[in-house]
Amino acid sequence: MAQLPAENTHCVVITPDSISGDVVEFGLPLPAGKYQQNHLALADEQGNPVKAQYEPMSFWPDKSLRWCKVILQTQPATDAIKLFPTKRVVNEVAQRTPFITQTSSELRIRSKDFNYRLSTSELATFAVYRSDGQQLCQAQAIELELPGGTKLRAQINETSYQSDYALTEPLCCAVRVAGAFLAADESAPLNFTLQLKFHYASNRIDGSLQLHNPQAAQHIDGTWDLGDANSMQFKGLSLIWASDGFSQLSCADEQNPQQQYSAQQDLRVYQESSGGEAWNSPVHVNAEQQVPMQLPGFQLTSDQHISTGKRIQPLVQATFNQAPKITVHAGIDEFWQQFPSAIAISNSALELALFPSEFPDLYELQAGEKKTQRWSMCLSPDSDQQQRQTIKLPTVALDSAWVCACHAMPWLTEQAKSQPLQAVIEQGLFGPHSLLEKRELADQYGWRNFGELYADHEAQGYEGDTLFVSHYNNQYDPVLGLLNQAIVLQSNELRQQADELARHVLDIDIYHTELDKDEYNHGLFWHTDHYQQAKTCTHRTYSKLHRNDVYADHVGGGGPGGQHCYTTGLTIHYFTTGCEDAKQAVLKLGDWISNVYEGQGTLIELLLAWKNRYRADLKNLLSGQYPLDRGTGNYIIALLDCYSLTEQQAYLSRVANIIRNTVHPNDEIAARNFDDVEETWFYTVFFQAVARFLWLKTEQQAFDQDFLYARDALLHYADWMVSHEDLSLVHPERLEFPTLTWTAQDLRKVDLLYLASFFAGETQPQYVAKAEHWYQQICAGLEQDDTRTHTRVLAILMQNNGVREWVQQAPQVAFPPRGEHGQPPANNRIRQVVTVSKQVFKALTRFSPQRELDQINRRFPQLAQRWRR
Repeated sequence: MAQLPAENTHCVVITPDSISGDVVEFGLPLPAGKYQQNHLALADEQGNPVKAQYEPMSFWPDKSLRWCKVILQTQPATDAIKLFPTKRVVNEVAQRTPFITQTSSELRIRSKDFNYRLSTSELATFAVYRSDGQQLCQAQAIELELPGGTKLRAQINETSYQSDYALTEPLCCAVRVAGAFLAADESAPLNFTLQLKFHYASNRIDGSLQLHNPQAAQHIDGTWDLGDANSMQFKGLSLIWASDGFSQLSCADEQNPQQQYSAQQDLRVYQESSGGEAWNSPVHVNAEQQVPMQLPGFQLTSDQHISTGKRIQPLVQATFNQAPKITVHAGIDEFWQQFPSAIAISNSALELALFPSEFPDLYELQAGEKKTQRWSMCLSPDSDQQQRQTIKLPTVALDSAWVCACHAMPWLTEQAKSQPLQAVIEQGLFGPHSLLEKRELADQYGWRNFGELYADHEAQGYEGDTLFVSHYNNQYDPVLGLLNQAIVLQSNELRQQADELARHVLDIDIYHTELDKDEYNHGLFWHTDHYQQAKTCTHRTYSKLHRNDVYADHVGGGGPGGQHCYTTGLTIHYFTTGCEDAKQAVLKLGDWISNVYEGQGTLIELLLAWKNRYRADLKNLLSGQYPLDRGTGNYIIALLDCYSLTEQQAYLSRVANIIRNTVHPNDEIAARNFDDVEETWFYTVFFQAVARFLWLKTEQQAFDQDFLYARDALLHYADWMVSHEDLSLVHPERLEFPTLTWTAQDLRKVDLLYLASFFAGETQPQYVAKAEHWYQQICAGLEQDDTRTHTRVLAILMQNNGVREWVQQAPQVAFPPRGEHGQPPANNRIRQVVTVSKQVFKALTRFSPQRELDQINRRFPQLAQRWRR
């Protein structure tokens, strides 16, 4: 749909790195029809190829590469390195020497200077050996400490690994070990996943340990507070390596390299709170509504000397008491941000306390919750002249011109950054009202909170003396908004914020369980309930401490729901970083939201659907119609994102069916009652999803009946909008809360008319004129209102920015003219009987007593318990 990037356009910029041989991974978008699998390489500005492995992530319809995962070995440089894509022809690769082997009880991995052994029978750290076979560090079992001092060992259920090469040269190998910490009676397991990446040339090891409580919460009366009976509470968890002798113990602060600490016998750093101005914020309450932290920052013990401070990112160092000299560096990622954390080095051991036991409270991992902690270790022989001052990997940034020219991301364009709306967005991203400043205000730090956005808009009108605590939880997809802004503005700061938010959503905000109702399992929790403080529900929406009469039609209690499903940001996060957890989360979110609207086809679900047949937000059992709202729009987007990840055409067919059963190209729009803005505004979200479907069909040049039906429905509603629609605040009397959020949401109307003008295939000046008039009004309204930097307003603006500019510079496509579609089918009694009969027949053909019983157990656990008695 646009010209290819120029031949001399660089695609990636890598920040300077003083250590050669570290391996970085990133996703690279590529233009359609340009690069085939095994025909891609990256080269520096001198034309020298870099050492890298290339793995396809997705393809264009012509099977050329669309996204490619790059695993690249860095080289030392004093300036940023620009990389350019080139074509290569890869013949059969010569024999590769394996640098990881498996025995009956362990994995053996080698790097350039060291060997490692990792047990496959018990969860433990890895032992480290010199290349001559002499042991340096002895592996220690990784145990989970429970209240009272009991320690659980883990059962390993799965071990896998992968080696990466630049042709024949080894780059790194990745190891994954998964299993569970089991209680004595093997009840209520706590799952774990240990992942390790061994860098071959630089002797670096990156690790992550993920804990997962797979239980379903009891969520009595639809509330999701801390203290749930199925939460897992534990006291601590550490990674420990024992050694015959460490000396020259020291610690540097990566944030302040001039600050150095040293010790003769032992050195320990413990971060108990964030150390910020609001370090004891009510954000951190436990199940008893108490803030447990007592220390405003960190404490460093060096032999017998104790010092304190606010924030530290410690990098500990020690030398092995063996010749030749070998030095080890180690650190925990986001040490103070994800407090509590501790790291210690002594003459006999190195400890990374991912959950330190000295914290004055228990850790509560809620049912369906995960937590991933990351760390790194680097080994340096005496012959290595490079001195590590940091264990941070270099930053990889995609070039905005390249990404926009590739058109691998919908509606992304550099043209947007010179427009009035972009200036408003940047006021919410940088400066005194930025997301980072709000993070400080609320102290959105700590292992459960870091990465979350503060929902300051919910505090509007609050007059209390304490902080109004409200969590945002990715509503309107700020992960996507931040990623788009990071690319367009070439901002590493925004890219990092997007990564932090994505990791928080993946661990905390998604309900990772198979044991609850199907319309809850693997769903995204809602943001904190409107106009109420989070209390003890953290990111789980509804608290037992909430009032039930806060606003009109407010009903307390609930759970994950289709109106709150945002997948595109996580999809782009996968494509830009290669994060496999993000890909799997999107696919499971697609399954979850399908269950919300379609169910599993059991008789129990049919009975519930009959009970809810008049609910406006669910698929209608009698007519088979989907609601014209944001939930259906989110459903479509989730399926389209699943298509982008898998390229399975069935997802597009399902989307076409949903569109056909939601709107018609000849709908009687007056019957939709769009004057009731509060209940119908989200038709715009639905049609934005329809436009995304049309965008994918256009890529495929598939102008079939599904395309025509969806496109003509969009144009039909666009015609109505030109004649009847207006901005929401023109009629404030129709709104319960006429806030600036409505102005932000109205940007969707601008987008729809511009998209309609594009997909019409011929000039539609009435669409553009109306859209442009609204755009100018929206920008003026935003500039005049101080709440324009509120988190919800910012998220909506970021999600919808750029469509106008994308259409303005997009080349015209020869779309087919409007078709004939007849009249919408009448929803009469005969149709209803036929629709219900089909559902009943489908349920009967799939009938299974066990499936029905499972539905009863999950939906009515108390009733099921009575029956079992």
